[in-house]
Amino acid sequence: GNPANPANPGMGLGRGAAGLGAVLHGEFTTTVTGTPTVMVVQTGQVTAYTPGTSLSVKSSDGFAATYTVDGTVAVMPAGSQVATGSQVRVLAAKDGMTLTRLVVVG
Repeated sequence: GNPANPANPGMGLGRGAAGLGAVLHGEFTTTVTGTPTVMVVQTGQVTAYTPGTSLSVKSSDGFAATYTVDGTVAVMPAGSQVATGSQVRVLAAKDGMTLTRLVVVG
């Protein structure tokens, strides 16, 4: 996936999120979809997970957030299992906190 390719929005962001090893949480604005979009990134432990509904994550500094999960979220690496206690890195659109990428990191 080429992050500059609007026909494939966000695919490069997943790889980019996977490379943000030291980032606990933050926001950034991207135009990868063609319009400015505020994205949220967070690394931490899953504290609650309801497949197809929501995912709650708590970072090591105590920051916690809950994300909306729908059927379009990409879980990487493919086939990874997500459960309470999993270490993950999430990427979500801030508007609605809708998860777009979920990277299982440990």
